[in-house]
Amino acid sequence: MTDGKIADSNSDWLGRRDWAWRNNGYRGPSRREFRREQALADWLGPERVPAVFADLRPPAQSLSGLVEELMLKIPQQEIFWLERLREAWPELLGEMNAQQSRPLSLRNGNLVIEVSNPTWRFVLERQKKIEIKAIMQTFLQRELRSVRFVPPGRFSP
Repeated sequence: MTDGKIADSNSDWLGRRDWAWRNNGYRGPSRREFRREQALADWLGPERVPAVFADLRPPAQSLSGLVEELMLKIPQQEIFWLERLREAWPELLGEMNAQQSRPLSLRNGNLVIEVSNPTWRFVLERQKKIEIKAIMQTFLQRELRSVRFVPPGRFSP
């Protein structure tokens, strides 16, 4: 300890991670963590506990960072990626292709794209499918099993 502070090399010392796996990130201390905190509090004394504990707690995260982290943990994260894909659709495929198609579903690595008419569906299926799959894999940062093109109103995700 130097100048009433414990070295910042481990700022996550009081992070309370013991029960996180069991109850979705509950931040209360486990018995072991409670005893550790109590021993430290007894050793420091009541006047120094707040300052030292504040230094040992993990840094506060921004709300947007927490929401992003939470969305990535949700089992149906495909919904999150599908929404991002819909937002970036014109930039990814080009304005003309984006006007004629839209991402409909993303499940288990299978992307379903709704296409406005049979001619565009044929063009996208036969001429652009490999290119579109590569663009989507780069954007989603993961492997896609398949890309499927369907007519409007014929597919219920």
